Amino acid sequence: GYQLETDALFNTPLLVAGEYLSQSDLTEWIAKLMRITTGADVGYHNSGGTRTNIDDGEMINLGVLYQIWPFDNIIKTTYLTGAQIKSFGGAVRDTEIELFDDDTYYLVAANDYVFDKDYYPFVNGINSNNTGLLLRDIAVSELELQKILNESFLMTNTILSTIMIPIPQPPVQNTQG
Repeated sequence: GYQLETDALFNTPLLVAGEYLSQSDLTEWIAKLMRITTGADVGYHNSGGTRTNIDDGEMINLGVLYQIWPFDNIIKTTYLTGAQIKSFGGAVRDTEIELFDDDTYYLVAANDYVFDKDYYPFVNGINSNNTGLLLRDIAVSELELQKILNESFLMTNTILSTIMIPIPQPPVQNTQG
């Protein structure tokens, strides 16, 4: 009975994959999508949070996205210094910044599984925010946008999502040496 009730939800086509997308590719893509949808400078996602790949020509639907990202991860943001960012290597990182200044604060986004680990720097960040955005939901929204302009989902497709939350104010920089 439950399967009949949910079949339409889980099996409605979103977009066909135009290439093979590995777990690594999908981890990088979701980190980038988190960065863009939160207005962050850096996006982080753990590779273990991405559980499978997508085959070339595979129809992507919500059921497939649940296989890829089976956890109800919420995206959180915080400000970290460049030094904190440079010292953290515990997840896949997406950023357009080439060099981080040690004393400058940058807005970072991460899934709550990574964010909430007390041995990672996020819990020591400033102006932290639980965005309420679910990782899988932003993926669905992006694929729906992609379907409007693209015949298939490719890693090279431009991400069409925009900032979905208010961006927290950056901390005041310490200008005194």
